[in-house]
Amino acid sequence: MQDPSQVPLPMLVGMLALLGASIAAWIIAGRRRTRGQPIVPYEARRPVPWRWRHVLIVFAVFELPAGLGLLAGGAGPAAPDPATASEQFDTQHPIVALLQADGSLAAWLLCGLLAVVVAPVVEEFTYRLLLQGRLEADERRWRRRIAFLRRLPSGTIAVVLVSTLFALRHFRTAQPTMSPDVIMQSMVLHAVWSGLTFAFALVLLRTGSGATWSDLGFASKRLLGDLRLGLWGFAAVCTPVVFLQYVTVVHLQPQGVSGDPIPLLPLALMLGLLYYRTHRLAPAIVLHMAFNATNLVLFWLQIRGGATACTPLL
Repeated sequence: MQDPSQVPLPMLVGMLALLGASIAAWIIAGRRRTRGQPIVPYEARRPVPWRWRHVLIVFAVFELPAGLGLLAGGAGPAAPDPATASEQFDTQHPIVALLQADGSLAAWLLCGLLAVVVAPVVEEFTYRLLLQGRLEADERRWRRRIAFLRRLPSGTIAVVLVSTLFALRHFRTAQPTMSPDVIMQSMVLHAVWSGLTFAFALVLLRTGSGATWSDLGFASKRLLGDLRLGLWGFAAVCTPVVFLQYVTVVHLQPQGVSGDPIPLLPLALMLGLLYYRTHRLAPAIVLHMAFNATNLVLFWLQIRGGATACTPLL
């Protein structure tokens, strides 16, 4: 782990601000608990109307470019020996690799669009709404049939299972380094394809399963409250995630694998919890956006200060 004295001052200030925000978020949560109030009030809804075939179709479409090898950062060959391949292979996220090689405004805007807008909206829609929503509906049926499951808090299976899958999706082994042009082209493709998948999924669920806008997690009259709730969730989870991020970078990346799933698991659990308690997408999307935006800002401060201890989770 990097010596704190070598961390750029603006970045150090930012990380201390995150720590303060986390402390404040947990104080708020503790006060609510001592008053007998739920930290996040539960809001019930009817079981989602879509079936597993709808879920599988959307995921198949979403993952099609990666399956065809058209996107950077997908699964690749087994991790090479870092001692002999450090110049040809790395475990960096494609966004990190692009910004380190091309610090142009166009590169930063593209990465910001993909990380702060496209990924939070599409990933929360597919993982939390589509997949977790379907699992929640099935879990209710499983709990009626299996006594052991009734001992667990409601929603545990859906939240934990989807969170684990979400974290594992960000696992990477060392991959051959690619030119900035190739990375940028693949990222443009990913952004366009994600938008098309999102539009396709909306049409499919609305027309193929009879889902209402409420089923799809949209509630325009609750946006202000959802914004505050998402920012609270971000503040509560950001410090543990950043700490785990630094630990895994030190112990796993030198071995030729990315440790991203480990720090991303608590983030995913918070995302799943917010969706389960509210059954609206906005809180999870706001949390996801805030997390990715903060990581990009910290990474920019690292680059400006010459620090290279950690790369952002995106």
